[in-house]
Amino acid sequence: MCSVKPDRIPQLCRTDEIGELCMCSIAADTSYYGLSGMTKNTFEVFPVTSSGAPVSEYPFVRTGLLGFVGPRGLVFVVGKIDGLMVVSGLRHNADNIIATALAMESMKFVYRRLVLLQVSPAYAHCAFPLSLKNSCVFSDHPT
Repeated sequence: MCSVKPDRIPQLCRTDEIGELCMCSIAADTSYYGLSGMTKNTFEVFPVTSSGAPVSEYPFVRTGLLGFVGPRGLVFVVGKIDGLMVVSGLRHNADNIIATALAMESMKFVYRRLVLLQVSPAYAHCAFPLSLKNSCVFSDHPT
């Protein structure tokens, strides 16, 4: 089990760095719904070290989970990779943003299940509407 950087070359994460969890096991399936080519492109990964050397000669399988491998090999899962949003090059967990919005005075920030957040004076040109119903829609919106 290892954690790799999800958006670039699958480089191993440091001990305390969050990345996509990948596993290498003979029990890991090699064909999702019988589509071996699509499975290989989507799930198969060969993690590399910081020097670019492969970790193993065997392929790893992407789990779609975010987490890290801590001290003594303990694995910590912190969320799913599809629950991330990238805004101005930074990754944000959708659940954290929704929890923050719901912790505020709702009448000032929530209107018809939409939340308008302004990050800081440095980013005063960006506002982020969110949908609080079933999914979270996150985009830059000039004010």
